[in-house]
Amino acid sequence: MSLHVNASGGGKPSGAKKNSYSKQYHKGKKDRPSRLTLANASKNRGRSSKVRATSQGSTSSVGVGILPSPRFVTGFFTKLAVLIVGATLIAGISIGLLAGYRWLTSMQYFSLDTIEVNGLDRLSNKEIISLSGLAPGDNLMAIKLGAVEAAVETEPWVDTVAIKRVFPDTINLVVTERIPAYWMQYQNKLYYADKAGRIIDVVDTNHFTSLPQLEIEAGMEKHLDMLNLFWDAAQATGAPFSKNNVAWVRLSWRHGIEIMLLDRNTMLCLGLDNWRDNLRRLTLVWADLMRRGELERAAVIASQDDKVFVQSRT
Repeated sequence: MSLHVNASGGGKPSGAKKNSYSKQYHKGKKDRPSRLTLANASKNRGRSSKVRATSQGSTSSVGVGILPSPRFVTGFFTKLAVLIVGATLIAGISIGLLAGYRWLTSMQYFSLDTIEVNGLDRLSNKEIISLSGLAPGDNLMAIKLGAVEAAVETEPWVDTVAIKRVFPDTINLVVTERIPAYWMQYQNKLYYADKAGRIIDVVDTNHFTSLPQLEIEAGMEKHLDMLNLFWDAAQATGAPFSKNNVAWVRLSWRHGIEIMLLDRNTMLCLGLDNWRDNLRRLTLVWADLMRRGELERAAVIASQDDKVFVQSRT
């Protein structure tokens, strides 16, 4: 076996020196922490400090929730006390108002003694009072004015009614009646109708009024407003007719306004276009026929399209 001799003359195997150095190297490496080990330790210290901080923070937060501040507790009970006092006051006021209302509605001082009814023409005071349901002795404060108004307006001839209390013992009713302008045929019965063509009530002998009968062809309802203006214009211009001597009036697609006179059996026709001018021309022709003594022979006088036509009786 061969030996390697070093400079000092000692005769140790070369492998022994290498092993000694290796042990020293590893021993030194073992005694000195590596960079990786230091880094891990630093991270662990940071994580620990974070955990401690979080733990301390959560402990502080939980402590605030469990132990509220004295100011919070005082404010809560103050608000609760205010709410209780407010609710008690409201309940007391409500009970007081109810008791006051019952007292007022039972006082003999407000006992109904007089029922005044104004504005009647066709209807009577007795009819209106019967409809109202009012009776002497009723408490003025307990009367429901809306219910009285609704009851009176069930009468077909009543258009509006205004009711008010007159203290201490009077009810005043002001009634506006509907005004009939025509008769109208509906379902084999003859009805009164107002100037707008709205049916009021059946024609009877109790409150009989002679009026011209109104006929409206389908689709001509839109000219009802113009018809009302026509009657006013006829009266203002001295036309030879009025509602008093008209048997019937018809809104017609062919002639516009057709009027049958009651005393002469003559029909007048008036075109709706430029009806004011047509009315003026018809009045002039009427006067001319009367002057010449030919009016009795005229069966139809029509004023349309800026012309006047006269049809004689056969």
